[in-house]
Amino acid sequence: MSEFLPTTRPRTGSPPREVLIEAGLLSDRRLRVKGADFDALELVHALLLDSPTSRENQTWGYGLVVRVLGVRAGRAATYHARTQHPPQDRWGGAAAYAKNVGIPLAVGADLIGRGEALGNGVLAPEQAFEPDLFLEEIARRGITIADRWEEAE
Repeated sequence: MSEFLPTTRPRTGSPPREVLIEAGLLSDRRLRVKGADFDALELVHALLLDSPTSRENQTWGYGLVVRVLGVRAGRAATYHARTQHPPQDRWGGAAAYAKNVGIPLAVGADLIGRGEALGNGVLAPEQAFEPDLFLEEIARRGITIADRWEEAE
């Protein structure tokens, strides 16, 4: 089993995404509030933008956190991995988010341009590029992977 966990964004007073999804508020559902019709997603967007905490949040970077549960050497184990980048004050402040999104895409495009893609069409990243090469290329640009195994006792 694997799952994607929250990014490095600081905790805020915003409601958890799952609650909003379960309530149908992140959809195109129409709502009637005091006689006025609203699109649910537009209403939530407006409310969150109007929230004082949305104006107080710090600039933040983006990070991917992955946890994979499985068996390693015959024992239950969990693999944890997360991306890291330099501190925001050294990595362009608000540009940290754009770099975390753009650098892997640019590396992929560069590898395709250099003829190093492993296949054509829609592929999982590890099928499209040699994983070690891809990780080396993003590391040269400041994005690294911190990982660890956790063995069950």
